[in-house]
Amino acid sequence: MAALLSAFALLAGCRSVPPPVAPVGQGIRPDTRRFRVASYLPDYAVRQMRDLDAYGPNWLDLVHLDGVECLILHGVVDPTPSGGIALPWDPVPANGRIKFSARDFASIRNTLQARGIHVGISVGGEGWMNGGVLARVAADPATRTAFATALARFCSENSLVLIDFDWEYPKTRREEADYGRLISEVKRRVAPAGVEIGVCVGGAEMHGRPHVDEATVRAADRVHLMAYLPPADQKKARMAYLDKHVRYWLDVRRLPREKLFIGIGFYGRQGGAVSAQQPRNLAYRKLYDAFHPLPGHEEAGGYWFNGVDTVTRQVEYAWKLGLGGVFAWECSQDVTLDKPAGASLQAAIERTIRRLRRIGPPPVPR
Repeated sequence: MAALLSAFALLAGCRSVPPPVAPVGQGIRPDTRRFRVASYLPDYAVRQMRDLDAYGPNWLDLVHLDGVECLILHGVVDPTPSGGIALPWDPVPANGRIKFSARDFASIRNTLQARGIHVGISVGGEGWMNGGVLARVAADPATRTAFATALARFCSENSLVLIDFDWEYPKTRREEADYGRLISEVKRRVAPAGVEIGVCVGGAEMHGRPHVDEATVRAADRVHLMAYLPPADQKKARMAYLDKHVRYWLDVRRLPREKLFIGIGFYGRQGGAVSAQQPRNLAYRKLYDAFHPLPGHEEAGGYWFNGVDTVTRQVEYAWKLGLGGVFAWECSQDVTLDKPAGASLQAAIERTIRRLRRIGPPPVPR
């Protein structure tokens, strides 16, 4: 009977099933000797897994989350021009089609928190790849403050522990500086409640293009390095490609090691003609179903990807350098739990960390 009442409450909407209330200041607790694991789940993955790939309403039960400390929901929160929050279901899209509903959000949030997995959100904005609303909000002190206040309220209402910023990329140094001011203001608002701030970085910084300034790096609790897959001409040198990016942040930008998290792509990429049958990027689980690659494989069907052995090496590399941890983009792209456990990339991350912990704790960051 209790289970039936709980199900009815969930169907009533997001607010009807409140999240577990975390005590103030009881979010993620950074520790320079801890090695942490995060993963992303974009809003569109829900429809892909549940409906298009026909896994049904219990699709999340089939997703590997071994050892994941925090799952970051990507595409759930956007800024409004006035500094408020736009959600996928509020306001209702002009076409009336809600692709990620309040019920979806509540179900994922409550399921994860009941399992002891922290939940975070990733912030971009409509048109964020070119700045869009996020750029305008960041440029104005009043809207920066309003947006920071709205984010703090949303995190408190939903017991969220991480706000991750992903703007690819500011066009000018002015936008870069505004981005830092926005992140600093959000940090000031949410830090007392134990909410962490993350910022995603790619390769723009290494080539002198605007992205994140020192104010941003200082405000961030963690920097997520999106060196998921190398370009075609470097696909035979995975670790060298990763090391080049890591060394920039450690040696050039002098980022504290415990702040740096390396990203592991759970997908493959092909460099030929793109079609419906041959997309540019393809989920690892679909590559596995089609080609059954062995742990040591990094290429199949014209795609290059991170195989089980590659992921193991990436985790070992991050551990030995004393980095903060690793994260996956993204969990729904891994093989599902009904496939052999040895094929899972997330399971490979967890197995590797367990083995390394038996040997000893991570190195103390220098």
